[in-house]
Amino acid sequence: MKTLYTLLIGLVLLSCSKKSEDETVKIFRFLEFENDVLLPNINESELTFLAIDFDKKIEDWEIKLSNGKEDFPTGINRIETTMYGWTNGDKIAQRIYLRIPKLEYGDYTVSIKNKKTNQIYTDVFLVRNKVFRGLKSVDSTTYSIIHDTPDYLYFQNTTNSITNDPYSNTVKQVFLENKTTMVSYSINFQVINNTIAFTIPKTIPQGIYYFSIKYTNGIANYHEKDIVILEQQLPQINSINKSVFNSGEELKLEGINFRYKIATGILPFDGLSNVQTGTYLVFKDIKNEYNLSCGIYENNNQDYNDISSSETKLLYKIPPLSKASIFTDANKTYFDGEVYVKSGPYKSNPIKVKVVY
Repeated sequence: MKTLYTLLIGLVLLSCSKKSEDETVKIFRFLEFENDVLLPNINESELTFLAIDFDKKIEDWEIKLSNGKEDFPTGINRIETTMYGWTNGDKIAQRIYLRIPKLEYGDYTVSIKNKKTNQIYTDVFLVRNKVFRGLKSVDSTTYSIIHDTPDYLYFQNTTNSITNDPYSNTVKQVFLENKTTMVSYSINFQVINNTIAFTIPKTIPQGIYYFSIKYTNGIANYHEKDIVILEQQLPQINSINKSVFNSGEELKLEGINFRYKIATGILPFDGLSNVQTGTYLVFKDIKNEYNLSCGIYENNNQDYNDISSSETKLLYKIPPLSKASIFTDANKTYFDGEVYVKSGPYKSNPIKVKVVY
């Protein structure tokens, strides 16, 4: 009886130990491939992606690689912790190195399964015969996870550029291919001084896209990373409290979309970091433009409160002459021109205004 009792205790302890061990395995979060489009490789190489809470025990992972017709040998070479993370949630980005065999042109699906939790994540990367870097967004807002792989936001109804294509004069078409729907869109472009300027129309749905250009010889060239395209949110001024202001008075604007709001669920680290575009009150006269920041982040900039939480009101107190920096005349006594709101890449309608110091 004593032996049976001891055995039962041992089984209970073993069960609790096993349960405790399993509970330490976290649900991982895939962030992004560091490159979404690769060149064909003639030898074994590596594909890297970023994640958080990725179990460091390589033997606990089952990795599969397929092009839809055949499976390819793969696995994890190593897992490293980067120096980049987020204070919101105390998370650190990890870089995972997958070994990949010789791969030719095609679309490839990676399946990542944790054997303990049975969590499975799948994603797609491309192999193409020509790959480039050098896209330049009209807006400087970045959502980069690590500095090694910069990512910038792109917006509907904006013109952006490719700055380093030596074959720019032979470009025939520019394409955006939606990663979710796989629908491809041909978009307008023009070549100016060897720079390819392309316009993202408002008809392109918000989402994540592969970007490629096609030359007159039929060769396609893919950007090495996918891009995020966000919807148009035009700021609009509906009213101003007066047209002529003196030092110490408050300029009041009312309208809509005074601060751009990035949609949730579209960025890879959504919920971990609060990415925002800049907002500016711009004074423009016949010679100059003066950009006054309205802050970006609520917790670390006192100018943030100049715009109401509904993004429909903006307040600006005209400074005294001793602190003023906006002038039209050489004697620095007044400003005469117009004012508008710039939110992300978008500008509102201008309103006539005069300031007398």
